[in-house]
Amino acid sequence: VQAVWGGEIRNANISQNSMDGIYALNRKVKIENTQVFNNGNYGIHLVNVPVASLIANSTIQNNGFNLSTNYSGVWIGLRSTVGLINDTISDNALHGIDIQKGGYAYGINNVAIESCKIINNSFHGIENLYSITNVSNSEITGNGKTSAYGNGINLTKNSIFMAVNTTISNNYANGLASDGFSNFTLIDSDIVGNGCNGIYSTEPNNMYYAGTRVDNGTTRIAYIAFGFEGINELADRDLLMNKTIWWLNPSLSSNVLLVDDDSPDPWGGIATYETY
Repeated sequence: VQAVWGGEIRNANISQNSMDGIYALNRKVKIENTQVFNNGNYGIHLVNVPVASLIANSTIQNNGFNLSTNYSGVWIGLRSTVGLINDTISDNALHGIDIQKGGYAYGINNVAIESCKIINNSFHGIENLYSITNVSNSEITGNGKTSAYGNGINLTKNSIFMAVNTTISNNYANGLASDGFSNFTLIDSDIVGNGCNGIYSTEPNNMYYAGTRVDNGTTRIAYIAFGFEGINELADRDLLMNKTIWWLNPSLSSNVLLVDDDSPDPWGGIATYETY
């Protein structure tokens, strides 16, 4: 199906095409209650589609097994604004969702993914380049099934990404991988059982990260990757400690547990300290 000027597709089965299952260019498109499977190139290929474009209650599966090149289930690019709601995107030859070709020369893509299953795709579950993507209440699981480098989420080239209440699990390599030039936020999301790291981020030149903090709504954890004794100035040590304590326990209504995991106690445990 080629929707050069936009349109709506509902309650359809689109399969066995040698090229894309659905191709849309420059106009709003709505795809609902549709099965897109076994197409040779992209299952759904959206280029410069504007606000209010939608893929909902659909299955995009087993696309992209071209004889010469592998393709993704959904490709979104060139200043597109797209919502995906309650879709299953699985078993595609490359990525589940491939958000590409935005950036300085083309503008930024904006993608919202709600209540979707992005599972068992051959490479990344979500590839996000030069784009703003928000994922909520979704499952990103089992991707990278034919690639040693397949991540649940792969962020490159100044991407902005947020996941809320989303499970990122059992992907072949990393749950989330970032090139260090991208920004990401994870809220109430479980990252478990991935083959390498839960989160892997490389730093750009001259930019280093010395700690992280996590707030799941019930418990707060601050992890600092260096010892306070490495801070030369007393005032700087006090400032960092005060900010950490106040973030962990702003109401001072409960205890804060400080753990020194480099100093085993004589009985083989971990030396811990509490402040009240």
